[in-house]
Amino acid sequence: MSLERKYVEVKTPRLLIRPLQPYDAPSIFTMRSDPEVVKYTSHSPDKDVETTMKAMQEWQEAGRYNFVVELLTQDDKESGIKTDHPVAKRKFVGVIGIVRSPEIGYCFSREFWRKGYATEAMQAFLGLAWDHLSQSGGFGYVTAQVDTENIGSNRLLEKVGFKKQKTTVADYESPVLGSVRDSFLWQLDKPLSS
Repeated sequence: MSLERKYVEVKTPRLLIRPLQPYDAPSIFTMRSDPEVVKYTSHSPDKDVETTMKAMQEWQEAGRYNFVVELLTQDDKESGIKTDHPVAKRKFVGVIGIVRSPEIGYCFSREFWRKGYATEAMQAFLGLAWDHLSQSGGFGYVTAQVDTENIGSNRLLEKVGFKKQKTTVADYESPVLGSVRDSFLWQLDKPLSS
């Protein structure tokens, strides 16, 4: 699997946001196999790591701009991030990226919910998103589609400045919930200074 792109990373006080790599598949599998994590998505929980690797390959082929979110170690914080630092020492938090321009998507492991990591990751990722979008289409905004009942995700988007644009009725089917779902379309305009 080839996931080659220019290496770019962002560090926040607690997180490292770095490009998705093939060796992330086991961590992504663990997250995507949790029915609670994927219940507001259009896919079933992953059954095995091969399913996850296939999804990652499809993301790559579709040109998605994906990043892994990891918890910084004390060593990272004290000595600065080294790209050759052993990844195994960092805890996998989730993934974030551009699903299709200009739509942002994200998914976080349940153990990291309600601790402010998603807000921190989203705020940091937006800088990468603006740079990427200015090079690949010139969008002056980003969007996100979120299930109307996904309270945490809707709060996250509102907290970082997104504005609700519309409700789409019967937008997608959730295999976990076994129903056709409605979603909100959120939008954030690019700041004038970016």
